[in-house]
Amino acid sequence: MTPLIQSHLVTLSPCHLVTLPLADSPGIEALSWYIIAAISLTAAALFAGSEIGIYSLSKIRLRLRVAKKDQNALLLNDYLQQPTYALEGLLILQNICSFAFAAAVTNILSLNGFSETAQIGRASCAKECR
Repeated sequence: MTPLIQSHLVTLSPCHLVTLPLADSPGIEALSWYIIAAISLTAAALFAGSEIGIYSLSKIRLRLRVAKKDQNALLLNDYLQQPTYALEGLLILQNICSFAFAAAVTNILSLNGFSETAQIGRASCAKECR
């Protein structure tokens, strides 16, 4: 049997010894992934809300506010002159945030022992034990 190393999580099974490597400072790494997940989820929600806002925008109210020379309405009117660009940009940003969130959740689960290598090790152990 090999000596146990402190940087590995050791699980004893009836078949053999399975070791799963841990990060040097799992607290800091996990915290950074939680922060990335929170920021990306918040940004994705913001972009999705902006998309819904563009679709539900009243064109008549916007024209009235543009006629009154409201600065926000003028800016929004310029932005929406080509609405496909606005929507494409929002959808691309929303997809980037969703991918970042999925990557963060995957790494959080991996740090907690829910990774493919751990599952493969358990499956091969179950086959050998039969």
